[in-house]
Amino acid sequence: MNRFLYPIVVVAFVVCAVAYTALGSDGVAGPDGFFHLAYAKWLVQTYDPSSYPWMPLSIFSQIGWVDHEFLFHVVLIPFSFLGIVPGIHWAGFFFGLLATCSFYLYIRSLDVPFSPLLCLVLLGCGVFVFRVTMARPAGLSLSLLLLGLYFVRTKRFRWVAATAFIYAWTYQISLLFLPFGLIVCFTCAPTCWRKVSLSIVGGLFAGFALNPYSPATFDFLYYHVIYKVINPSELPVGTEWSALGPLSILQFTWTTWAVFAGCVGVVIWRRAKPSADTIAHLLIALLWFVATLKAVKFVEYLVPFLLIAGGLLVRDINPNRQAKWLWPVTVLVGGFALWVANYNHVLLEARPTPYRYQKGMEGLCKNATEGEIVVHTAWGDFAELMAWCPKLRYMSGLDPSFMYLSHPEEFLLLQQARYGGIKVPSQDLLDKVGGQWLFVNHVNQPDLMQYAYTDKGLQKRYIDQSIAIFWRIPPATNEQPSSTPSDAPR
Repeated sequence: MNRFLYPIVVVAFVVCAVAYTALGSDGVAGPDGFFHLAYAKWLVQTYDPSSYPWMPLSIFSQIGWVDHEFLFHVVLIPFSFLGIVPGIHWAGFFFGLLATCSFYLYIRSLDVPFSPLLCLVLLGCGVFVFRVTMARPAGLSLSLLLLGLYFVRTKRFRWVAATAFIYAWTYQISLLFLPFGLIVCFTCAPTCWRKVSLSIVGGLFAGFALNPYSPATFDFLYYHVIYKVINPSELPVGTEWSALGPLSILQFTWTTWAVFAGCVGVVIWRRAKPSADTIAHLLIALLWFVATLKAVKFVEYLVPFLLIAGGLLVRDINPNRQAKWLWPVTVLVGGFALWVANYNHVLLEARPTPYRYQKGMEGLCKNATEGEIVVHTAWGDFAELMAWCPKLRYMSGLDPSFMYLSHPEEFLLLQQARYGGIKVPSQDLLDKVGGQWLFVNHVNQPDLMQYAYTDKGLQKRYIDQSIAIFWRIPPATNEQPSSTPSDAPR
């Protein structure tokens, strides 16, 4: 009975924890999912992966559009038919389960003891569950990395190359597959390092070269990854590229570190010698820790690899796998994972409604001419604006460096306006960047809202408790708009 009941209980805990985080609230963890779902829908509507009209003042106007998450967007297509917000939630649920299942299968392949229990420990780390259930490539990327390392360990070099190729079409973090694959190779099968190197390098190069966006993929790789690493202080970067200090990492992932420390303590107590697999994954976890110190976006990789290293340390002492404590500890850890899911749920409930821009932008979409430019001073608003009105064009989005590298003066102008430094936005902002509409989140930008409201060159077209939309009256004729959105309050 226990043989069948135990996995059922573990699966129930896993599904409930992931589902409650991803589906239990209307709140959305971050704005990225809006763009990803909207772009996946755009791919279906246009059948043209090279089409990207939304950000005329960006590096994409120079090098051409490069979707470095192309296969991720293809996977998102079924979710895009559910609608923007429901699609974000269900995609998060899918990728959360995918990452957890991939983690389980990988540690099973390593013969890590108490693998189901370790999956629940993984879900007991709130930041991992929170981030991996976002509609972002992290869950799929982690799964591909674990799959690639499995093929390296089992010396299936053709599959290593195939995984590298697919990974390159999915996410540019795929570059890290090379050092991690070589670490596993040198510690577990050092005589095969040439084959592993050729398989990964060949697969990655083919993935970037034989790509719908090639050769611009290499330009984008330089601007989006290499240039940021070389000159981190010279570029404005998104929150995903912001650094985390050691204490912050410990604060966000303390459960993982506690379990890892316990595993280390047991090994020291038993005086066990770590195996080659253990050394390899300890080194990988160390590199992910260093990467997380540089950018918060790597924390969802640090957590599973710390637990993999800890599980391998326990494997090296050859424990009793039928321990009597397994059931009560599993129930306790599973309960804690559900508590963490509830904590994430509370965080999501406290976030602004994901529909906050819908009414205003859909009203604007009905009345504006396709291709007109909406000036918004916060680059993070782009994803939501584009999702609700894809026929218009926008200023800055996805990452602030994309506009800064192409049009630095206009980018700094937006920053100045955002913090109330421009008192006549119609002339000193919209006219200089070629915009016809001004979008203001007046909760976050009260000074800009005040100046826009008193600007005689702007007419208010929509306002609610969160946002305001202004139309630029043509300066030559000073004509008034021909219509006003029917849902816009006066």
